[in-house]
Amino acid sequence: MNKKDKDLEALNELENNSKQSTNEENSLDKETQVTKEYFENKKASIIDGFKILERIDMPQEGILYPENWNFAYRCPTSKEVANFSTIDENDKPAIVAAVEDLIRKCFVIFDSESNNQISSGQINDAHRTFFLLLLRDFYLPGSPITYDTICSLHKEQIPIILNAFKLKYNELNQKLINSFDGRKFSLNMPKVDEPIEFLIPTIEITGRIFKYVVNVYRNSQNDRENKDDKLVYDKQFLLVAPYLYERGNESVKELIQKFKKLQEDDNRFKAYIQIINKLKLDNLDFIETVCPVCGSLEETQIRFPGGWKGMFIDKEDTTGYFD
Repeated sequence: MNKKDKDLEALNELENNSKQSTNEENSLDKETQVTKEYFENKKASIIDGFKILERIDMPQEGILYPENWNFAYRCPTSKEVANFSTIDENDKPAIVAAVEDLIRKCFVIFDSESNNQISSGQINDAHRTFFLLLLRDFYLPGSPITYDTICSLHKEQIPIILNAFKLKYNELNQKLINSFDGRKFSLNMPKVDEPIEFLIPTIEITGRIFKYVVNVYRNSQNDRENKDDKLVYDKQFLLVAPYLYERGNESVKELIQKFKKLQEDDNRFKAYIQIINKLKLDNLDFIETVCPVCGSLEETQIRFPGGWKGMFIDKEDTTGYFD
């Protein structure tokens, strides 16, 4: 099997896993029948196997989600963890797909205003690391990710503990918050006549674009690729595409046409690039730790010592067989 065949096989497998994730998520919705009772009983932190995620504990205290949305999550199963542990560390698309798959299966969102369950695909893409670390802590209670760093003051090794609540985010100013309705931004930019409106990128949005790229790659191997499809390989398109959704149900082909039209308006295109580069919603790439020896506040780069494959593997061996 040549490299192209191997790449195509890997992409097809990822697409199938993504379809399976969606089917299992829909099945889970029917089985759990998430209702107000999951969130009204504030005395219990775990209800029917689901942990309630308090809004104050969410990134930016949940300000990037509608106020009437409530979040809960279950522990990943051993089968789900086994699937996650098959990740190829060098395959970034596979990592993105596996993280989305696990988050969508384990989290539920309930809208207390409409009394409806919301797809967990509506979780913001910028928060995928936070939600993944929550699942890890649930699966491996009392066994956080740990590694060492050197204190900048007394130059000795100190332990670092990484969990979801250690992640840091940029503070959002009030003008930006006022331009956001819980799902959509509406920004007035210089030299642009009409406001630039777009849905906040979610794991569903990024997943949809990814699936389309998979299909385009498959068609290119079968000589069925058309001229417009080639645009999905364009780095500028891939940068801008997640910010082109306004309704949420646009096809990627619609995004391609919108992107082409956008390129014809230089001022508007510049405004999009400025927004994308300045709208920092992801967690920062470091965490803060107080040195237990001298009390200095240390900034340490986030890393996963066990890699993605070992995300749900306990570092400590309690059996005595593997030390």
